[in-house]
Amino acid sequence: MPQTSAIYLIVLALAAVGCGDGASTRDAASMDAHPTCPASIVHAALAAAVEGDTVSVGPCRYEGSFTVPAGVTLEGAGRAQTVFVSTPGAPVIRLTPGAPSTRLTGVSIETDGTEGILAEGVGEVQIDDVRIDATRGYAIRLAGVSRAAVRMVDMTGPVTTATAGMFSDLSPADTATHGLWSRCTGELQLEDVTVSGFALFGALIEGGIVTWTRGSADANLGTGVRFVAADATLVDLTASGTLRGFSGAPIFGVASEGSSLSSERLVISRTEGFGMVVFQGRSVHTDLWVEDSGQAGLLALQPEVELVRGTLRSNTGAGIWALVVLIDERFPTGSMV
Repeated sequence: MPQTSAIYLIVLALAAVGCGDGASTRDAASMDAHPTCPASIVHAALAAAVEGDTVSVGPCRYEGSFTVPAGVTLEGAGRAQTVFVSTPGAPVIRLTPGAPSTRLTGVSIETDGTEGILAEGVGEVQIDDVRIDATRGYAIRLAGVSRAAVRMVDMTGPVTTATAGMFSDLSPADTATHGLWSRCTGELQLEDVTVSGFALFGALIEGGIVTWTRGSADANLGTGVRFVAADATLVDLTASGTLRGFSGAPIFGVASEGSSLSSERLVISRTEGFGMVVFQGRSVHTDLWVEDSGQAGLLALQPEVELVRGTLRSNTGAGIWALVVLIDERFPTGSMV
C-alpha cells in the first residue's frame, strides 16, 4: 500500500477511536462539541510523512503545535470538523516550505499563542479553506518564503466596534495584533481572504510581489492593509470600518509606503482616520471608491498617483490632501465630494 494511503488510514482510524462517529452534519456553531483527540496521533503521522504525502485528519479537536514537513499536505475534514488549538508559546501549525508546496487545507485554528500558522524559509506554501480565530499574536506569519498562495481564508481577531476603546496595550503577547504579516515573501497570492478584528494591522505586507483578489479588511484597529516596499495589485478588495480605539496613532484604511500599488474596484469606507495614504512610490487606481473617512479620503505624501475614474465622497476635511504629488489629469472622469 502506498505510504500516503497508510498515513490516511492511520489518522482516520485512530481519530475515530478517540472521537466517536464524527458526524459530518456538524457546522461551525458546534465546533466545541467535538471532543479532544490525542495530539500524538497527528504528530506520529506527520513525522512519518515524506514529500508528496497527504496526512488526512478526521473530525476532532487537537491541542498542540504541529509541524508539517516540506512538500506534505495536512488535510482536515472541513473547517467545522477539524480544529487545531494552540498551546502556550508556539505556533499552532508550522508549515515547512517545500517544492512542491507544503499545504494546509480544510481546518479551523484557535490560537491564543504566537501564531496560528507560521511559515519561514525558502520554498512554497499553500493555505486554503482555513478559518483562524486569534486572541493573541498573529493569525498567519510568513517570513522569507519563496511563494505563498492563500485562498479562502478567514482571519478574525478580538477587536469589535464595541470593544475598540479597551485595547491599550497593543503587544502580540497580550492581544492579536496582526491578521496576516508577510515579510520578504517573494510572491504572495491572496484570493477570497478576509481579515477583521486585529489590534494593529489587518494585513502588513513588507516586500514581494503581491496579488490580492477579492476579500476584505474590516473593523481593524490602526490600519486595515499596509504595504511597505512591495509591488502590489488589488482587485475587488474592500477595507471598511478601520477603528481608532484607544490609540492616538494615525488611522488608515489602506496604506502604501515606498510601494508600487495598483488597484481595480478598491472600496474604502467608514475609516475613522484617512481612507488611504500613499507615501512615496507609485500608485495607480481604477474605479476607486472612498467614502465616509473621518479625516481625508486620500492622503498623498510625495508619491506619483494616477486615478482613472473614481468617487471620493462624504470624507471629512478633504477628498484628497496632497503634498508634492502628481495627479493624473484623467481623474475628472470621476467625482470628488
